[in-house]
Amino acid sequence: MLFIDIGSTYTKLAVADLEDMRFIATASSPTTVWDVGEGFQKALGILQKQDVPSCLMEKRYASSSAAGGLKMISIGLVPSLTVEAAKMAALGAGAKVSCTFSFKMTRHQMDELIARQPDVVLLAGGTDGGDETTIIHNARMLAESPLASPVVMAGNSKTSDDVAAIFETAGKYLRVTENVMPEMNKLNIEPVREVIREIFIERIIAAKGLDKINAYIDGIALPTPLAVLEAVKTIRDVSGQDVVTIDIGGATTDVHSVAYGLPTDSKVVLKGLPEPFAKRTVEGDLGVRHNISSIVEGTGSDVFTGLIASCGYESDESRIHETLDRWSRQTECIASGGFEKCLDSQLAFCAAKIAAGRHAGSLEQIWAPDGKLLIQYGKDLTGVRTLIGTGGPLINNEEPEKVLKGAMFEEENPFLLKPKQPRCYMDKKYALFALGLFSTVDRAAAKSLAANYLKEMEVI
Repeated sequence: MLFIDIGSTYTKLAVADLEDMRFIATASSPTTVWDVGEGFQKALGILQKQDVPSCLMEKRYASSSAAGGLKMISIGLVPSLTVEAAKMAALGAGAKVSCTFSFKMTRHQMDELIARQPDVVLLAGGTDGGDETTIIHNARMLAESPLASPVVMAGNSKTSDDVAAIFETAGKYLRVTENVMPEMNKLNIEPVREVIREIFIERIIAAKGLDKINAYIDGIALPTPLAVLEAVKTIRDVSGQDVVTIDIGGATTDVHSVAYGLPTDSKVVLKGLPEPFAKRTVEGDLGVRHNISSIVEGTGSDVFTGLIASCGYESDESRIHETLDRWSRQTECIASGGFEKCLDSQLAFCAAKIAAGRHAGSLEQIWAPDGKLLIQYGKDLTGVRTLIGTGGPLINNEEPEKVLKGAMFEEENPFLLKPKQPRCYMDKKYALFALGLFSTVDRAAAKSLAANYLKEMEVI
């Protein structure tokens, strides 16, 4: 079976032998923006030179993050509740959330939303039986605007008929699904995720020109980030252990965790919005080429310079900033020589550290009448035993174990609940997307493939 990932930069192929349940070949080629089929054909030619039997490539499934991926905007009521729930649902569906809005939208906010040209708008707000006026107001704003993007309603179910009538009168596209937060502090993400996936297949593929590749495949099934999340879920099923995956790229750094993340100490009190079992976060300011300044700023310029010195390069800051500035302008640059490779590694390390820190939960120490109390917000990932690294800056790194340490627990920051003693793996074949795609085709067989791939993955 042939699996295809059409990325914004590279088109990647992976072939699985379903008799032996293992990946036997991979290939990649730059994605051609004006004709995605061209990049696919070039990658296919590379596979054919590896003497892969054609019978193993008759069935073809694809994922895609090309043309900027699936861009979404979420709208809710209270920022820390339905807005955050809608954002979690959108991220879990493989989208890149460019903006969120809360309460009743203004004309100025609607103009901003339209200017961002989202692929999908997720309209939430109100628990079932709760506030009705806000979501109806926002529905009217969307319906009366020039916006042509599909809208998914996942808010107060009591308003669904009214919202549907508003969009029908305006002749606008609307899909209604279950409330993303039917009760206070109760998440319901899966129905939203499935509807977004369906819209991706029905409408977004054609809008981005990806339907040109339909002649070569059996269908584009998932946005790439959702395919990876499905893979992580499958690996968790077969391993029986919680999993964290960090994907470092030139434009973003994604983190996936499949874990309940509940407090491990009876003295810790859990607060805040419940976290989804399968969670994804995407950090659009942590790409190791497009967002270098954000990584350095988040790390601290002096700290970052010190990391370079720790590699044995007593380089002056002007040389560091000159190189980083060039990479920011020429994002296709590949590090060469010891100094540049050290610089590249430290950028990836810092991206991993910041992204994992944002994804993981944290502890807050407060004093109560009965003494010290620890409050947990988010997931406790300290007990995670499987950490998987993927993405070009990791896969092509000569010392990936040093980069992955950024995603792990820090003794100097014990209140940040990152994995303490995980076993680290590398997705060297770049096959996680393929595993996720296969899990949507045949879940049971995908578990066998995942078990074998986990054994074959390079342990570091």
